[in-house]
Amino acid sequence: MMKHAYLIIAHSNLKQLHKLLLLLDDPRNDIYIHLDLKSNLDIKKITPPDMKYSHCKFCERVDVRWGNVSLIQAEMNLFELASQVEHAYYHLISGIDLPLHSQNYIHNFFDGKNFEYIGYSPKWDMRERVYCHNLFMQYMRFPNQYIRGGLQKMRQLYNKLQILVGYKMKQPDYEFQAGCNWVSVTHDFILSLLDRKDEILQMYQYAYCPDEIYKQTFAYNSEFRNRIYKLTDEFEGCLREIDWKRGRPYIWRKEDYDYLSHSNKLFARKFDENVDEEIINMLINKIKNESNS
Repeated sequence: MMKHAYLIIAHSNLKQLHKLLLLLDDPRNDIYIHLDLKSNLDIKKITPPDMKYSHCKFCERVDVRWGNVSLIQAEMNLFELASQVEHAYYHLISGIDLPLHSQNYIHNFFDGKNFEYIGYSPKWDMRERVYCHNLFMQYMRFPNQYIRGGLQKMRQLYNKLQILVGYKMKQPDYEFQAGCNWVSVTHDFILSLLDRKDEILQMYQYAYCPDEIYKQTFAYNSEFRNRIYKLTDEFEGCLREIDWKRGRPYIWRKEDYDYLSHSNKLFARKFDENVDEEIINMLINKIKNESNS
């Protein structure tokens, strides 16, 4: 049986990241990490000293900016490193995610399957996101709120002007799709995506939040369309519990334990030990009990 690869986009919360890595520590898993170039974490301290089975490998680091093509570059770096060894599935998660089930459960779920678990959302307007030249995307999380707000207003006004005059950036004849960034996909999918890396980076250079567009669009306009698990339910399609109704996204808390513990999804985001560490520990204990049963 081929191993699974966990690809982690990490930035902060070292203690919480250690808990995640220990949940993934399994002889059937390889772990690959992208640590944001801006992070002040010591890369030498990221691997927990008590890991027994999996080895953490680190890809080339990128200065990731929210909503910017830089996140695609970071993901491509992870894909390139992880795909040097063939894995059954590649699970892209963040350092503030958690699995909701044991590794036995997760491996049994994927055993014998050949779907691409990618979330699709029908509500996104691709006109502004893909066909407009979006200015200042690398500064959308600028620390100064007044500068950040001013740049956002300028971007929005410039986009309205582009739409008003009928300007559209030249793009391939694709049916652009969007949805959740976090996916679980096959080795074949990763290799095909990497074959188009240069085209993808160029195509989304000025797009808005292209990390939530490029994988969906690639799969939808390729031979992998027939392997997409579910087009009609974004979060069931990618096997993730993510709540955008109560937050951006909502940070799970201990009162959500019953809901999460009975979920048929495999992963959840997001968690923050500084907001509610108890829910993290409750899920860890649940997974440990599931592993021992």
